[in-house]
Amino acid sequence: MKKNTLSTALLAGLVGTVGMVGISNAVNVNPDGIGEALIYPYYTVRDGQLSLMSVVNTADVVKAVKVRYIEGKASQEVLDFNLYLSPYDVWTGAIVDNGTGGQLVVADRSCTVPDIVRDYGGAVDFRNFQYDGDAALDNSLDRTREGYVEVIEMATLTATGAAAVTHIGSEPANCAYMVADWSNAVYDTADHIASLDDGSIFGGMSIIDPAVGSDAAYNALALEDFTDANLHTGPGALTPSLASAVPASVVFNGGAVQSSTWALSATPGADAVSATIMHDSIMNEWNSETSGGITAYTDWVVTFPTKRFYVPNSGAAASDPFTASLTSAGACEDIDIFLWDREENAPGTGGVDFSPPQPGVVGPQLCWETSIVTLNNANALSSNLSENVNTGGVPGANGWMRIDFTDPANVITDDAGVDYFGLPTTGFMVQEFVDADPATTANYTGLFPHRGTRNIL
Repeated sequence: MKKNTLSTALLAGLVGTVGMVGISNAVNVNPDGIGEALIYPYYTVRDGQLSLMSVVNTADVVKAVKVRYIEGKASQEVLDFNLYLSPYDVWTGAIVDNGTGGQLVVADRSCTVPDIVRDYGGAVDFRNFQYDGDAALDNSLDRTREGYVEVIEMATLTATGAAAVTHIGSEPANCAYMVADWSNAVYDTADHIASLDDGSIFGGMSIIDPAVGSDAAYNALALEDFTDANLHTGPGALTPSLASAVPASVVFNGGAVQSSTWALSATPGADAVSATIMHDSIMNEWNSETSGGITAYTDWVVTFPTKRFYVPNSGAAASDPFTASLTSAGACEDIDIFLWDREENAPGTGGVDFSPPQPGVVGPQLCWETSIVTLNNANALSSNLSENVNTGGVPGANGWMRIDFTDPANVITDDAGVDYFGLPTTGFMVQEFVDADPATTANYTGLFPHRGTRNIL
């Protein structure tokens, strides 16, 4: 049974056949982690760290997949390529620091176009072409050292193309065939492409810090029923992207199913994806305790993977649900922060601010496409995109925190006039427990996805 048929059947049982029109072929977050598009909320190579990622094809057919690395300030592409996964294939790559910025290192033999292993010696540097001269006023390759990743199924290969990339033993039959086919724009799509099957990929990321012996690992967020269209584009193309989704979405909201269409929107595909990850608040824990020679450090990763479709990197005006144009200080959205320790103690009823406070700004803000909220100057991820929350007013050394996106201008409205309040976000909390005793050097790392609430009216 096709996955969208199963999903539609399950949803139909919940809401009745009347809701079928709005539910069928609508993008949604698959809680089982398998889909057509994957979002990896964060990678970093700062301070000696490296990020290891994987993409897995669970289907018995050949998949053409776009892999795109995106820097964290303004969500501009720093590298993309086509990946061809043979049946049941796994592809892996490592993001490392090359001395000036990020670099992708690949030993995996699966076919890519361009061919990273065979034609580039297994390594390719990240690039600043897309953001050079943008409104963030930073064209340095340092921007490529942290960001996030998106992976999108483009099509299913058949015939000669499928045979060329399918492994015979541990080696694909003829990766050079795919490279030649894309050269000089002579690729014959009719010979190779079938209609896109339903989502069959999943993946994960491990952020490794060799200096402290830590590994923070997570599963990529998976979007299913992303599209039925053939999205197969050439290497280097800026499409497909998350804005290529079908203009319809389905989310669970307080135990009910909310289906929406976005065909009337100026950004229909982006709105559909945004709706699936729209939250008016996110919540997670924090830990800054020091005991027995072990110190805890906590960072939150907060990524807005569709923000670039609403906030141009030229500095032009933003569109809903975002409100601010990009400047050298970022494109800043007002937030509220509330925290409690484990005994329900709080610093007050008015929320807390980042430290040090930004001159002329009332209340905390998140300004980048990927922001790191660090607790008590921990900066466990050594990020250049971090903002600090000082919990000194709370008696305890650990507890939980909530970030609210409560600006009434943070909203998108579907074709039926239903409002989705908040901001489209994903991410996680990472905590490290570091032993200061060099004789034992027992370090531990934990990673927990954010929880969130929705406000759909």
